[in-house]
Amino acid sequence: MARSEEGSSDARGISLFIYERTTPEMKIRRIEHKLGIHGSPTCELQFNNAPAELLGKRRFGLIKYTMSLMNGARLGVSAQALGISEAAYRESIKYANKRMQFKKHIKDLPAISEMLNDMSVNIQAMRSLLYETARIVDLKEGLEEKIENHPEAKADLAHDLQKYTKLASLLTPLAKLATTEMGNKICYDAIQIHGGVGYTTEFAVERLYRDIRITNIYEGTSQMQVVAAMGGIISGVIFDKLNEYENKFDFTKNQLATLFEIAHSMKSSLELAVAHVKSNSNFQDQHSRRLADMSVDVLISYLLIIDAIKSESKKEVAKSFISKALHRVRSTFDFIISQINLFNSFNSLKV
Repeated sequence: MARSEEGSSDARGISLFIYERTTPEMKIRRIEHKLGIHGSPTCELQFNNAPAELLGKRRFGLIKYTMSLMNGARLGVSAQALGISEAAYRESIKYANKRMQFKKHIKDLPAISEMLNDMSVNIQAMRSLLYETARIVDLKEGLEEKIENHPEAKADLAHDLQKYTKLASLLTPLAKLATTEMGNKICYDAIQIHGGVGYTTEFAVERLYRDIRITNIYEGTSQMQVVAAMGGIISGVIFDKLNEYENKFDFTKNQLATLFEIAHSMKSSLELAVAHVKSNSNFQDQHSRRLADMSVDVLISYLLIIDAIKSESKKEVAKSFISKALHRVRSTFDFIISQINLFNSFNSLKV
């Protein structure tokens, strides 16, 4: 990727190029020494008047070609974070079943038991979000391919493509935000469960802790994922999807009505919070992360109830996640409303 348009300073002046690796005009300056991910070397490449061929069209390198890769990149890193989290959980279970303290296995200590349960529930919750996001991206890319191969069908498929493009633009950043941030928490807890030995290189969790750290940084930091997701939250794309779930599934099945009532109340809190935040652009900047976190909790709550409709074993997972998500959503909602009311009160005093 390089700037191709002389005098340009924005993203529209960037194009993609193909460089033939066998020619000598490029050299590897250094191998980076990183905190983790040692199995994947990272290096800086220096090009010195290197001959290259234009890839695609000029000026589209960043705004079209690179951005088109973002859905897949976010999904890939989300899956990576989920895999590392699963490994950390399995290591923690194995250690907790062996380690004795106060004449009992530490897995039977309430503090450790709750940590392990939270790990398991959150991994299953993140997996539901990741799978749903992957499904949406598959549908979007399938429609794009069909339109490319059958241009005559474009008019009929345009509406669906627009719908799934908006959903992918919302769900991929939310999935990356949620899985990578939760992955960091799970690996943190894994070391805590291991105690002092978890800080040594004798156990795998220290490596997992180092490896997970990059996931909420590369392919867009968590803060950038929030920015990417806000359009779909503020414009109501997320509520359209939640309403679609309500119309498609019977949430009264398998004695899930109570759980759905809680999830629906969280959705109402999110709708009200978004409405308040939209009243002032400053509020959107201030509370964007909180709205994103609320959206993740509400979305996953719906997805876990859908999982529980299909599988009885998922009911306890849904109960556990939703009970804690409700507290988070209510607390965040109360904070947003109190901050906005305080701001409005100060403005009234100034007047």
